[in-house]
Amino acid sequence: MKEKKRFVSFKVKIMISTLIAFMASFILMNSVGFYEVFSLLRDKAKAEIAQIGQKHARSFESKIKNNIDYLSGLTGMIETHVEKGYTDRETLY
Repeated sequence: MKEKKRFVSFKVKIMISTLIAFMASFILMNSVGFYEVFSLLRDKAKAEIAQIGQKHARSFESKIKNNIDYLSGLTGMIETHVEKGYTDRETLY
């Protein structure tokens, strides 16, 4: 038995080729768009992380500086006590 050939009209062929081209261009445009958006977000996130890191680094530096100043003053006070004879170094240990 012979199989019947399926007849596909010219309009259907044009529609299918148009849809394939449309889908390919749509996928390409969306992928480029998503890439640009995520690239922009990545750059923005890097900048925000750097800014947060700098803020915390300044805060940490300030705390360390204040503690060093406090310990320096305390050291000066203890040395003054030792020099005037109020206490001696052995009792401080």
